[in-house]
Amino acid sequence: MLALIAEQAGQVRALLQHLLIAVESDPDLLAARIKLGTLYISARAYEPAAEQAAAAMALAPDAPDVRVLNARLLIQQGQLEPGRAELEQALTLDPTHVEAIGMKALLLQESEPDRALELLDDAIDGLERDEAVALRQLKLDILESHERTGELEQALRAMIDEAGDGDSAYQARLADF
Repeated sequence: MLALIAEQAGQVRALLQHLLIAVESDPDLLAARIKLGTLYISARAYEPAAEQAAAAMALAPDAPDVRVLNARLLIQQGQLEPGRAELEQALTLDPTHVEAIGMKALLLQESEPDRALELLDDAIDGLERDEAVALRQLKLDILESHERTGELEQALRAMIDEAGDGDSAYQARLADF
C-alpha cells in the first residue's frame, strides 16, 4: 500500500524501497514483483529485473502481466523474437491487455505501420473509452512519426468529437498540429 502511495506521489525512491520491503516480507506478492521488475528494467538494471521476472514466473506463469514483464525484459536486452513470443502469450491469455497491445504495436510500427495501426484500431474499438486512452495516444504518435498528417488530423478530430464536452486534451494537440 505504501508503494502505491509513493507511486502516485511520484516518489520513485520511496516506491522502490517499499517494494523491496514488501517482496522481502512476502515473496509471493506478485504485483510487487512485477512492479519492481519493471522499475529495474526502466533503470536498465537487467540482472535484478531478471530475478524478479523469474520469481514472478514461478508464482504465476499464466498471468499476462508476468508475460509482459518477461517481454519487456527480453526486448530491452535486444532479444526481439523471444520478447514478441512473450507478448503473443500475454495476448493469448488476455486479448485486451492494453500494455501488451501497445508494446506489440510499438514493435510493429517501424516496419509495418499499417499493421500496428490496425492492431490499435481493433483494440480501441473493443475497449471502453477510458481504458483505451494510452492506445489512442500511441496511435496518434505513430501517425505523427510516419508523417501521415491527413490521418492524424482525422483521428484528432474524431477523438475531439467523441469527447463531446469540448474540453479535450486532443484539442490542444490539434491546435499544435
